[in-house]
Amino acid sequence: MQNRNENVSKPSGEIPHGGGNAVSPAPFCRSVPPQEAIRVLSVEQDSVTLAFPLTSTSAGYKLQVDYSSDSHAGSLVMEDYKAVQVPNLRPGCKYTFTIKRIAEDGRQSIATSLWASTDIGSLTQIKVYHTSLDSLSLRWTPPAGEVKKYMVTCRKGQEIVQELTTTDPHITVTDLEPEEFYNLEVSAEFVNGRISKPAMTTGCTRDDRPTDVSVHRVSQYSLLMLWTPPAGEVKKYMVTCRKGQKIVQELTTTDPHITVTDLEPEEFYNLEVSAEFVNGRISKPAMTTGWTRVPPQEAIRVLSVEQDSVTLGFPLTSTSAGYKLQVDYSSDSHAGSLVMEDYKAVQVPNLRPDCKYTFTIKRIAEDGRQSIASSLWASTDIGSLTQIKVYHTSLDSLSLRWTPPAGEVKNYLVTCRKGQEIVQELTTTDPHITVTDLEPKEFYDLEVSAEL
Repeated sequence: MQNRNENVSKPSGEIPHGGGNAVSPAPFCRSVPPQEAIRVLSVEQDSVTLAFPLTSTSAGYKLQVDYSSDSHAGSLVMEDYKAVQVPNLRPGCKYTFTIKRIAEDGRQSIATSLWASTDIGSLTQIKVYHTSLDSLSLRWTPPAGEVKKYMVTCRKGQEIVQELTTTDPHITVTDLEPEEFYNLEVSAEFVNGRISKPAMTTGCTRDDRPTDVSVHRVSQYSLLMLWTPPAGEVKKYMVTCRKGQKIVQELTTTDPHITVTDLEPEEFYNLEVSAEFVNGRISKPAMTTGWTRVPPQEAIRVLSVEQDSVTLGFPLTSTSAGYKLQVDYSSDSHAGSLVMEDYKAVQVPNLRPDCKYTFTIKRIAEDGRQSIASSLWASTDIGSLTQIKVYHTSLDSLSLRWTPPAGEVKNYLVTCRKGQEIVQELTTTDPHITVTDLEPKEFYDLEVSAEL
């Protein structure tokens, strides 16, 4: 809400600030008191709100508000109250408002006048809705009022790179540079010649480089590069391989991948790929690095766990052939190592129950070079005794035995129950025991646990 052109009318004939005129001719109509102290409360694009302070002479009259501009006029008749909004006006126009009080018998007061200009329309919701390598498409919501044309300015920094006009509420700015930020301004020129303030937004043209560049597969002498093609029609890709600052290979391909071969083992290489488009433009290079080495074993997982073994799974890949596997394993009290051919699964045997083991896996080439290590851990199952049974009974005793679990047992804990009642708790270091002092002809539940 704005308080521009806030003109307070005075029937005495004083000219208000801003050019509004309070007209008060001869006193022959004084019997209907004129509306005094009128002022502009607010101004919008399509409306003006006038304020009418309540006085002792306000009651019993209607208000007639006549309004006119160079191209538009109208009239309202309403009850005399504190504020009146005059709607449906045209943006950017200077209106004269003439107010009279009307009595019930039709007599009118002298007129009181003032003026105000509606806001000039300004476009809203400007945004970039589509980008390409060399263009930005933007649209906006038209302002109120009759627009002759829109004026579009495109800047890169402070430099004006394009000035365009359109009669539509949208435009595509073309012939821009890839991967650049642009400031965009749009002003509306109305049929009455007035020009709105510019609405502004920014946009960035797309990067024309290949994206997601990575080294997907590594061998001792080669590197496989992959990338995502850029937008636009690509004629070919140009690949440069450097060792330090020295260019060792320059290659071209039409595919979004390439294998760089004939490299030296255990070396770091800088890799660049640029796209050459059918229109002759060449993108900036996208870069990554690669290291020729014995490729590490990937995606290792635990297939199964037993009391005394862990089985590891090694998926077969294109880099599996030609290497051996060295599997080192260790816990707090036990360690060992295996060397075997690289295949799908490896069982690591002779482990100790209920121990957490760390497994470290390396590939070994024929010349002895090793890959970086891949690690994971797993815990063996806790040992549990088996084949527990009562092998002898008497009037007052039960003898039972069992097969010891894997692992070093400290002692066995034996519990004897009659129903829910514990009648005896015993310990032994042997895999058998006789429970005595029992009642004849009674059923007993027997439990044995191993403390390792």
